Amino acid sequence: MQSAELLEIHKATQVLLESLIRGSTTNFDPGEALSQPVTFSTSGQPSIRPWCERPENRALFTPGLETLWFEPKIFDFEAIGNSDPPDSLPTHERYLWNTLKMFHMPSATLIERGMHYVLASLVLIGSDAEQPRYSPELPDISPLSAGARSAYSCWHHYKTLSSFRWANIGAKRAESADGCIEDLDKLIATIYTMVETFASIWATTSLKADIAATEELIKRSTSSETINSLTSNKEQLKNAFNQIKVEYCNLPALVAFLSSGVKGLMIYPTDIRAYTPLRAVNFLLVTSHLSQRNETISEPIWKRTQSYIVGFLKAVIQSTEKWVPQELNRYHLAKAVFLDFSDYHISRNMTEIPIPKARNYKVQSKSYS
Repeated sequence: MQSAELLEIHKATQVLLESLIRGSTTNFDPGEALSQPVTFSTSGQPSIRPWCERPENRALFTPGLETLWFEPKIFDFEAIGNSDPPDSLPTHERYLWNTLKMFHMPSATLIERGMHYVLASLVLIGSDAEQPRYSPELPDISPLSAGARSAYSCWHHYKTLSSFRWANIGAKRAESADGCIEDLDKLIATIYTMVETFASIWATTSLKADIAATEELIKRSTSSETINSLTSNKEQLKNAFNQIKVEYCNLPALVAFLSSGVKGLMIYPTDIRAYTPLRAVNFLLVTSHLSQRNETISEPIWKRTQSYIVGFLKAVIQSTEKWVPQELNRYHLAKAVFLDFSDYHISRNMTEIPIPKARNYKVQSKSYS
């Protein structure tokens, strides 16, 4: 991918991240209690697949009005939802048609994955006691600008952290009943990979700018001593630049979250043939172009969960201080999901909350508060 294209992608990711930050106004407190106790019941409920096919349950995970791309005046969502794109459309428009269809009318398989996260959270509340894991010390690359240094540090840290998470997911199954812990670990690993991808684009564009600025200084300099020093700096910058690899295969998850919030992250298609990096980039750029100044992405159901993830992203990507590694806490993530799921039903005067029958998720039959 050319530098100019990567710069456009970086600008689009920043626009959509700002929209998420502005819209995530709910404060998440891990110590928060529910406004009234609830119980979870499988009585009279089907297994998870047919449960996820019910319209009222699909609505829990279907992005729509809260997104920047839901523009019925621009897109005919009825036609998109009920038919395939006409062959007469240009390729990029057919890609967009299919992507909008996948997110606005997700399959039961995708909805089911979202519900797995919810059930895992209900099972795992109170079970986590993780310690932060920091990546090795970064090499000192003195010519880096402050922005490039933060970007490079962020990329290096979360590349290490996401690799660690994915490598250990299978080994951690035994730590919790029925292996439910794997679901939340996959979600956390996906978030870390998402940050790694964002930071790799950020670092690539920042270092490219630093290299260009150094080359300009070399051109203007008349002192051989200064030229030698700047040339040495340029080589260090180029070495750092060459270490960074933008993993385009990870763009779909990043774009799903930036364009559709936490619902998008929960249900985005993982089939690389259906939702390719190229289609993700197309979706990203279109969504960014649709955004208006100071427009927001506000999640109506998973408010705490989105605020927790967005707050984490803001802390690691937009810190105004010296960059400091941050970690996600599995318990806090589960608590946010639990509170949002419960609160959604409480707001509908339901304190006995229906959940699907699922062998691998033994939610206790007790009162939760």
